[in-house]
Amino acid sequence: MSGPNEAQSTSPSAFELKLSWTSRQLALAGGYLMLGLAMMTVISIIGRTFFAKPVSGDYELVQIGLAISGKNNDSGTALLGSLFMRYGYDVTHCVE
Repeated sequence: MSGPNEAQSTSPSAFELKLSWTSRQLALAGGYLMLGLAMMTVISIIGRTFFAKPVSGDYELVQIGLAISGKNNDSGTALLGSLFMRYGYDVTHCVE
């Protein structure tokens, strides 16, 4: 017999599982994008220092890349995660 204060165990629905998988894949993609941006920045610094040939538009590419990866805001959630949260689906636990 279960009382009113006991937590009921519920398994995630198929939609929640797909949403969780999608969120993790997008978080990985954002991480790989940030890794690529870091590599591009190092290449640009080396090119600017030793060859006077930096990567053209590297500042703008880093700004756009960080906006896409979603790692520039305080909570660390991606843009798509923000859209899911707008409709009541909390996906922040998937990327922690």
